[in-house]
Amino acid sequence: EPPFLYPDLKLESCFAMSRNQTKVTVSEPELLNTGGSPRRKVLVLYTGGTIGMLKGPDGSLRPEPGALRQRLQKLEELNQDLFPQCYMEEFDPILDSADMCPEDWCTIASCIERHYYDFDGFVVLHGTDTMAYTASALSFMLEQLVKPVILT
Repeated sequence: EPPFLYPDLKLESCFAMSRNQTKVTVSEPELLNTGGSPRRKVLVLYTGGTIGMLKGPDGSLRPEPGALRQRLQKLEELNQDLFPQCYMEEFDPILDSADMCPEDWCTIASCIERHYYDFDGFVVLHGTDTMAYTASALSFMLEQLVKPVILT
């Protein structure tokens, strides 16, 4: 078990909280940069935010599943042995951070727990509207971890 602050905390109990939206699922990790060093691995968890949006026909930004993954896979800089191998998981549906709730914090923590021993660090891509709340919640849920978790 990963060294979470409260080892008796069952993350599954977080999912009992009510939510007016569709249940969020998370994809399996997909390698973004085959040229990265296999000696180090980072998991990028894309929950939502402007970074992964595309312009719609009317010019407004909208979430597009898989779009961020495709853009990141094209970055030549990531395909160097200097960089760790980066894997990506994506929330489905991609969330507007204004709609984030405690259940989503638990989904993030659960992803980190599930992959704790597979990766050297974690990057959570998150919209800005509720990032401070998510960071606060995760800081308590993941307090005893010795691996970096970056929320951006």
